[in-house]
Amino acid sequence: MQHRTTILIAADRHFDWLSAHDTHLSHDRIRQLIALQAYLVAETEDGQIVGFLRFSRIWGTLPFMELIMVAPPFRRQNIGSRLLQGWETMMRQTGEKVIVSSSVASERVPQAWHRAQGFTEAGTLALGSFQREREVFFLKELR
Repeated sequence: MQHRTTILIAADRHFDWLSAHDTHLSHDRIRQLIALQAYLVAETEDGQIVGFLRFSRIWGTLPFMELIMVAPPFRRQNIGSRLLQGWETMMRQTGEKVIVSSSVASERVPQAWHRAQGFTEAGTLALGSFQREREVFFLKELR
């Protein structure tokens, strides 16, 4: 079943949902990122949050998609693609020409998704004791 969703910049009212679903970060960090407008959320017509995209900037300038997640019952409905499109629009409005993302080298499904969204592989990085596997980086030129 397709759900109509709206892509929004996350606000304080989204904190509880984000803190329950973005388990990689502390609650304090999630609050900071909401204040920095570094989250987009996908919200259904009835106000249910079903996914998010979190981003930052490498070296303080290069837009980097840190994480994109859609709740399992809502996957395969183009919600992830719509979150990405919303972020791309935001980045174009600020004059950005390129965005970056990454995936763990063994994660074939996310890599295929990136390629389907127009990203190209830019290389890999070994992260030492932080992460055992190499990270694959992707670039996308914004037009």
